[in-house]
Amino acid sequence: MSTPDLSRFREICTRIAAGTPHGRSWKWDGRFKAALMAFEAAEKERVFGAVINEFVQHWDIGTIEKASQRVRGIVESTFDIRPGQLIFASEADGDYILLAAWWPWANGTIISMRIGLYSTGRAPLDRDEAALLLQEWLGVRD
Repeated sequence: MSTPDLSRFREICTRIAAGTPHGRSWKWDGRFKAALMAFEAAEKERVFGAVINEFVQHWDIGTIEKASQRVRGIVESTFDIRPGQLIFASEADGDYILLAAWWPWANGTIISMRIGLYSTGRAPLDRDEAALLLQEWLGVRD
């Protein structure tokens, strides 16, 4: 099996990591098998700007049905989506998706963002390998 070309995803994550607000860091969320960063709502414009510039597509609860079946499958099986939340995605080679979930907390003061790497096609991507790649690209600290 050949190694997938995930360089575009690496570039996206590297630029997002560079825009991480001062004093914030990425952690690993084993529940969702994704990198996680929580930040103050006051920082949302800076973070949102970095994310919206990097991801090709995004949806909310009212538009998620317009996403590809691959994206919808990941959202339905892994993240779910509720009012106020956003899903961002970038696909590569039809087999891989880099997906970000933007989740404002109910208290209105915190937003969490998770970024996951998923295989959706013929070429599987080992979950541990995906975790190591994301941890490297985003500078995840445990």
